[in-house]
This record gives sequence, structure tokens and C-alpha cells, in this order.
Amino acid sequence: MTRCIWTIVLAAVTCLAASPARGQNAEGGDVAVGYSFMAVTDSDVSTLPVGWVISGSWRVNRLVSLAGQAAGNYRQAFGELLGLHTFMAGVRLSPARPGVRAFGEVLAGAVAGSCCNSATYFAIEPGGGVEFPFGYRTAARIGAGVPVIVDGGGSSAFVRVQASLVIKLARP
Repeated sequence: MTRCIWTIVLAAVTCLAASPARGQNAEGGDVAVGYSFMAVTDSDVSTLPVGWVISGSWRVNRLVSLAGQAAGNYRQAFGELLGLHTFMAGVRLSPARPGVRAFGEVLAGAVAGSCCNSATYFAIEPGGGVEFPFGYRTAARIGAGVPVIVDGGGSSAFVRVQASLVIKLARP
């Protein structure tokens, strides 16, 4: 667990060391809002079909962006509203070019459950997706990730699928 955290920190510091040349890229980052669906791979409650996601990123260089994401997924089951909230940050890799573009990312952070035994755990989520531009500063993003929640007794894996509206931000 500690080795994984240090690997993520080292990768982030390495990526932050490089910066673009003046005028190399006018894109600053983005803000996205959308829908999130989560499937639980090892539980009696197989899906959390109602969800939201808010994310943002800031481009560090032509390939690397720092990304942050908050999401919530819910389901009514067993007479209770079950919820799972994630608050994560990490690194997103995608080329700074116009048109359709793929991305990959690794996020890490906190996962909080809201049901009978609410608790907060550490999670890491590798994922990726595709952005489809449809305006000068707008795009549609479709992505998927595999959040792995680590607790004292082991880990649990999920599958998350998201669809978002993206607003691109200009570099100041």
C-alpha cells in the first residue's frame, strides 16, 4: 500500500517538473459535469445506477494534466438509500491536439459509504475514455474506471462508467 502511494507521488512530481514552452499550448484545462453509473463486482447489491460526477483538470504540459474528481452513486435497497461517494485526484494523460482524443488516468483518494456501516477508505482508480469535441470550447466525454477500495481486511473492485459535458478553459 505504501509502495503504491509513493509510486503515484513520484510519477506526479516527475510530470510536474516539465513545463510547456511559451505559446506551446493555449489549452489550460477543463471542468466537466455528468452522469455516473457504478457496478459493484463483489456484493449482493450489484449496481448503483443513479449517480453524478464533477471533475476538473489543468494541463501541465502537452501530454499531462492534473485531474480531480468528485462523484456519488446511489441505490435504494433493503429499505435504505445506499450511497458511495468518491473524492479523488491524480494524473491524466492525453495529447493536446484538436479533434477526438483518448485519455488515460490514475486517480487516488477517499471513498465514503453512506448506509448501515458508513466508513471512509482509500481507493485508487485507473481508467480512461474518449472526448468528442462539438464546439470551440465544449466536448462530450465518455469514460470508464475501475475503483479499487482498500480497507484493513482487503480490497473491493468496482466498475464505473461516466458520461459528461466538458467545458474547456483557456490558459491565462
